[in-house]
Amino acid sequence: MKTLHQLRWMWIFLLLSCISIAWLTGCEDLFSVFDKSEDIKTILYEMKGFETITRYSEWPIPEGEVPTVQRYGVHFFMLMKMNNRVDSMVRVYGLEGADVGKVDRYLYPGCNTLDNCKVIGTLEGEDLTIEIQNNGRSYQAEGTIQFFEDSDYSIAEITATYNNKNTTIQYIFEGSRKKYKR
Repeated sequence: MKTLHQLRWMWIFLLLSCISIAWLTGCEDLFSVFDKSEDIKTILYEMKGFETITRYSEWPIPEGEVPTVQRYGVHFFMLMKMNNRVDSMVRVYGLEGADVGKVDRYLYPGCNTLDNCKVIGTLEGEDLTIEIQNNGRSYQAEGTIQFFEDSDYSIAEITATYNNKNTTIQYIFEGSRKKYKR
């Protein structure tokens, strides 16, 4: 039986493989406004941080119940695509709690293809905002993406909240750009 850690890495590998195949084959209009063109900026971040899970025993939450609270470290890769032709829009792949994570605790639990679980946000200057609702589940994220002039280096800091009935997960992530060849 595979551990959750092994399954997470298999999902990340599958996600990055799908993105690579789409990029190499030149699929037209794969992600709507995020088509293959010189106007697309793609950045891979290695992210790490913590998730704090607050859970009640059932839904609806029993009156006066004290929740269980658990904290875990997380480490993942996140890919961001920005289309310079569409102001402030950013497509994110591999964001913990949104389109990857433990199946019962993320926004798109039945996601089989990337088109079925799009994570799209806005990037105004350095300020990142993501707000998504899906079948009673919600994911709100805020953060900063800091680019350094005359350098390929950038850093990302994100705080996010996932909600689904009797479970709330608070995320705190930070990471830096990873170089990769395409």
